[in-house]
Amino acid sequence: MVSLEDEVSKQQIFRDVQFSLCEDVSQYENVKKLLLSGGAKFFNYLSDNVTHLIGDNCDHPSVSEAVEIYETTVVTSRWVWLSAKALALLPTAAFSPFKTQLFSNITACPSNISGTDCQSLWAMITYYGGSYRLQMSSDTTHLISTKPEGLKYEKAVETNEKIKIVTPDWVIDSANRSDPSLMHTCPSDVSLWMAQIRR
Repeated sequence: MVSLEDEVSKQQIFRDVQFSLCEDVSQYENVKKLLLSGGAKFFNYLSDNVTHLIGDNCDHPSVSEAVEIYETTVVTSRWVWLSAKALALLPTAAFSPFKTQLFSNITACPSNISGTDCQSLWAMITYYGGSYRLQMSSDTTHLISTKPEGLKYEKAVETNEKIKIVTPDWVIDSANRSDPSLMHTCPSDVSLWMAQIRR
């Protein structure tokens, strides 16, 4: 079986990337190694030659320096990993460390959603800065469900709206309107939800 690093090396997907890394990047050495194996060039310090700064923390001093002084693209280490898995450079806008993206403060979990729809929702939520997990966790903020039933749904209802219950349409409409606060969440009372659906 061919490793991810071998595939990246063979394809040279990072050949046009000249990068610097913030020292607090998650898995620093592995990220650096993957970029180098894909043809990227490493710089110890920011300069006009650096095309990408890899930084997971928007509060790191190098991040503001990269943006304000060098006008360098800043991406999280997830951009490196997911670009490597896709064997292509992904759009950098989806991997900004800044919490100003549409779904930045959202951690979503799907329930009663098909595999294909799950992948589409994952792509949309992560593209706009959110997190998407198949299992509910303590940081889940939104349950995306097509039906008012199931264990995840019941658990979300028990949180007294700490976890907002939304439909897949909420994700799409929020992205189209560029504002998730404009969309209504689903009521936790099943009869109210069914009444909304019938309208």
